[in-house]
Order: sequence, then C-alpha cells, then structure tokens
Amino acid sequence: MADKKIEKAIYGPSAIEVALGAILGFLLGVVVACVYLTFKPVKTVPEMPKAEDRVAGMVYYQSGTMDSSRSRQWSAKQKRFLAGGGVTVNEDDLNAWVAADFKKPAAGQGDAPAAPSGQFLSAQPPNFRIVDGVMQIGYACRIDYFGLGATVQVQARGKFEKSGNTVEFDADEFFIGSCPLHKLVGLGLPVISKLSSLHSVSEEMKTAWAKVSEASLEGRTLKLTIP
Repeated sequence: MADKKIEKAIYGPSAIEVALGAILGFLLGVVVACVYLTFKPVKTVPEMPKAEDRVAGMVYYQSGTMDSSRSRQWSAKQKRFLAGGGVTVNEDDLNAWVAADFKKPAAGQGDAPAAPSGQFLSAQPPNFRIVDGVMQIGYACRIDYFGLGATVQVQARGKFEKSGNTVEFDADEFFIGSCPLHKLVGLGLPVISKLSSLHSVSEEMKTAWAKVSEASLEGRTLKLTIP
C-alpha cells in the first residue's frame, strides 16, 4: 500500500483515473447546464418571428388557438371518434376538447398549479398547435422541490409513428424551458409519458385511440384513421 502511494506521488494519477475524472467533470457540467437551461425563461410570442429576427440562444413558444368559429364541430367529431370512426381535426378542435374534458387550474393564464403534496411536478392540460404537418404539444409545468418552486414551459414538436400495434407521438424537438432535451437521446418520450400521466384520460378514449391505425398530419390538420 505504501509503495502505491509513493508511486502515485512520484508519477501522478493513472490514465484510468484521469479519464474517470474527465468523464465525471463532463457529466457534472452537463447536469449544471441542463438545470440552468431548464429554468431559463422561454419567450412566449403571438407569432413566431422570422429566422433573421430571432435572438441567438432564445427559445420561443407560440401556443395553439381555440377559435370557436373553427371548432364548432369538435363535439360531433369527438363522439364519432369514441364510437369507432375516423376523424380529421384541427388544433382548435383539439384545444376545445381539452378545455371541455380537463379541469383547468384556478391560477392565472400561463400558470401551472402547485404540485400536490409529495409530488414535485404538476402541469396544466396540454395545448396543441399544428403547422406545416408538424404537431406541437405544450405544457405549462410547475416544479416544486424542497419548498422551492418555478413554472417552466415544456414544448415538443414532431409527428406520429406506428409502434407495434399502437400509434405514438414521436418528438423531433423537445424543450423543457430552454433545455433542448431532444439532444439527450432517449429522454423525450419518457418525459412526454410522465406529463401525459398527470391528467386522467377516460377508458373510452384509451379504447378509441387503441383502434387508430394511422395518425397523419397534413398542413394544419390531424387525420386519425380507424379501419
């Protein structure tokens, strides 16, 4: 043991120790950067600025609309879907359905409710936006940890893909606050699943979704096909 200590004092740490120290330092840096970016504010805009007008390093968020003139048939579409029929919906239909079926928090617009006792994460019901054949799902989330709380905007953008016998949302971009989670491979889908689980979905809706054979995004609409 004494000989090893003398060798270390003379020759310094081994290559393995140096590599391990570098890896741990890198991982710590990634964690710190992720925490910082998670709580870095997102700029909510009524309309996405052009590429040349965007501020470098700034993450933007534009919520989907719920225009009553474009969602008049959402209730009929919902009934047809639950009865086992295919439907084509726009973001106004989806957001009208969410507003009717999910209980909104009492907090002001854009705020997320405080997490229930024993839970560190809560979220408002999702908001949908469809542009150029891409769907965006947004959540205003509340993170509470040891008495410290903050509201962060979560947004995912992507399309639907077939996974086995079910159709799932596949996010190409996923931000928690300003943190680009899609660059950390394998974390996007688990986070979406966690956020989705915060709001109960009826067994009737789960049964209807299980029958969907294809979910295609065309322009500003989502087409759900049921054989």
